[in-house]
Formats: sequence, structure tokens, C-alpha cells
Amino acid sequence: MISPRELLIYFAHKYQGDWANILNAIKRKEQFNTQEVRNLIDNLHYKCLTIFDPEYPEHLKNTYRVPLCLFYYGDISILANQMLKLAVVGSRECSESAKNITEELVKGVCSDYVIVSGMAEGVDSIAHLAAIKNGGKTIAVLGTGIDYCYPPTNIYLYKELKEKHLVISEYPGSINYIQDGFPNRNRIISGLSHGVLITEAKMGSGTMITASFAINMGRDVMCVPDSPISQSYCNRLIKDGAYLVEVPEDIKNVMENKKILVKNLK
Repeated sequence: MISPRELLIYFAHKYQGDWANILNAIKRKEQFNTQEVRNLIDNLHYKCLTIFDPEYPEHLKNTYRVPLCLFYYGDISILANQMLKLAVVGSRECSESAKNITEELVKGVCSDYVIVSGMAEGVDSIAHLAAIKNGGKTIAVLGTGIDYCYPPTNIYLYKELKEKHLVISEYPGSINYIQDGFPNRNRIISGLSHGVLITEAKMGSGTMITASFAINMGRDVMCVPDSPISQSYCNRLIKDGAYLVEVPEDIKNVMENKKILVKNLK
């Protein structure tokens, strides 16, 4: 007997994590070979979290195109624990000042919040590394298959996250390119988090997608201000109502208000 959970994992592999195709297969009650499903489940070398599992975070269920199946390596309890999650994102080619402020802000808050990011070059990697260095916990959300490290230069970070933290993706195996894979990843980063911190971003950057998802999902957006002549997306967001952040206490003030709201909702 194949359970709904196992069938979801099977379709997620068959359609390489494509959300629309997975959902369509379920809706039309697509036929399957029981032994084929069983063989797939029995031979997986990574783990799976589905929307049917009790560990699946409730607030992630409010995400646009709620992820139906997530593949992961590492400590899934990081996702389920009671600590609030803070996404830290920004420029891939970040400035030295953005590197420094990202390190300082993460250092100041990683004992209170799980740091979530996308393992990209620049701000993402700096945020993960700062959390690890300062004894915090961190989650990386990939835009590629769970077995594909991108960028390849982050292989040591990827291994560290797999062993002692948490790496997740809605794409199975070693898929190295998915159309819209990174924008799709950004919706999960926003969905997992209770607040989003942007330490540096230019107009037109991929960080704009993360911020847009966060705003649409009602997440608090926090930004580090930049020079008035820098074409800074952070400055634009602050003008539009994002929280201005300069020190760790600014983040805690925003996140603690969120904590009160979460408690009230329970």
C-alpha cells in the first residue's frame, strides 16, 4: 500500500520538483507502478519533508505555491524548533562594508534566531558563515537539486551545512539547472522566515524577488541604509516602509514584536 506521502515524493522526483506538474499529477490521479514507487523510496540517500508531515512548519503553508515536498540534509529539528527564523539576503558581489555589517548583525542575533539564506555568493554565504562561526544555527535553501552545490566554490560550506545545520531544496538529486529555480527558492526563503533582513542590494537584483514575496506574505522587511547615490534597493524599501536597521538591537525590536504576534496566534 502506497501512502499519500510516498506518492508525493514519487511525483516530486518524476517531475523534478516542478510544482505545477506535481499538483496536476495529484489532481488527475495519475497512475503509478507500486514497485517503482517502493524502489524509489527505499533507495533515497537524502531525506524528505512533505506537507503531510507533522514537522512541516505551519507558517510555510501560507507561502505562494506552498512547497509540497522538500528534500534535505542535516538537522530537520532546526526547522521545527521554536526559534524565530530570520532570512538574511543581499548582493552576490557585495561591498566590503556590506560584508562587515552582515557579519556584525548576524553575530549579534544568531543566538536568538535561526539564520535562513540561499547559499549564494556574497551576502548569503557571509550570513551562513557568520552564524556558524558564532554558534548559531542556519538553514540554506537551494535553487538547484539537493545534491548539487551551487556555486561550486561553496562546497566546504555546503558540506558543513549538511553535517551540522540544514540544507533544503524542492528539487531532487543533482539537477543543476531549473528554469525559475532561484526565484522559486526565494519564495521558500521568505516563507520559512518571520522577518527578512537585506544588508545590501541594487535596483534590479534578485533580492527584489525575495523582498516582494516577503511583503506579499506579510513578513517584516528590514534594510541597512546605503549611500544616497548608490542606486540602493535598500534605500527604496526604507522609503516604502521597510524597517531601517543599523545595529542588532534594531532587528531584535522588530522580531520581538513578531514573537508576540506568533504567541498570540497560538
